[in-house]
Amino acid sequence: IDEAGLIAIGAQECEYATETDNTCQDEWVHSISLAIGGSHVLVRADMLGQMRLGIWARMEVVASIMAHSTDSVATGIGNVMANKGGVATALWIWNTPILFVNSHLAAHQNETKRRNMDYSNIVGGLQMGSYPGCDILQVFEHIVWMGDLNYRLDFPAEIFGEGANAKTPPKELFAHIKELVARNQTSVLLAQDQLRAACARNESFVGFSEADITFVPTFKVMRQEGVEYTTQRAPAYCDRILWKSVSYLKVDCSEFWSGASVSSSDHKPVGARITLELRPARPRWWPQIFSKIAVSQRRQRSAVIALIQ
Repeated sequence: IDEAGLIAIGAQECEYATETDNTCQDEWVHSISLAIGGSHVLVRADMLGQMRLGIWARMEVVASIMAHSTDSVATGIGNVMANKGGVATALWIWNTPILFVNSHLAAHQNETKRRNMDYSNIVGGLQMGSYPGCDILQVFEHIVWMGDLNYRLDFPAEIFGEGANAKTPPKELFAHIKELVARNQTSVLLAQDQLRAACARNESFVGFSEADITFVPTFKVMRQEGVEYTTQRAPAYCDRILWKSVSYLKVDCSEFWSGASVSSSDHKPVGARITLELRPARPRWWPQIFSKIAVSQRRQRSAVIALIQ
């Protein structure tokens, strides 16, 4: 983690009372800063309701951040309640605009259309960048989108009955998914993934990429180390990290993992190490005092770790 140029961390349903802060925002930021250590400093931390998004950077990267901003969109009841929606942080590293989005989309098995609509409302509602009237997909050269996207696994009702679309799965379906998990049949599970199906139909996250998933579903688990699912919900890959970049800048995701040992939630957190290529950028007027900073006229790479929980 020390080698990452940026660390982006998002959380959902993150709220607990502290002695000084009812939203826990300050304590959340402070605790993560202590865990990261002195290798990175906080660039900014933003929130929407119980959603949190923090960006930390190495000092040599901080010196290259020309500007940063934030916006958020609520998609809860009436598109007013902030229990669902997205919060975004934009950074301009030299002259490369990068956007991080942390979102919590509509819940429950049969709400794929609501999730797709939430995504569209967030994209259309975020007002960021230098071009008013353009949505974020046209403004930013790199977008890293993380969160509890809440997409579930769709198994055929012809086999498992109408209960396959219920909040609580039939015992036969739950046992079938657990058996696939035990056999590490991730490809079979992901063939039923609502998010991948929505992308294939151009209904949501069009043009976004995701690393290969090799871990078991991250939801809904017991609050303990290891992965043990509760019978209340069918196991699913709710927690995701995706990216969308312009064609002339390279992206590489070298790691994509799930933190099975984390026991503080009914979701297991996921993380990714993503390398984003930046445009050549150092302006001629940049003071010589920063000449020792590792920035050249060649295209640079900035390692990013995106974590959600």
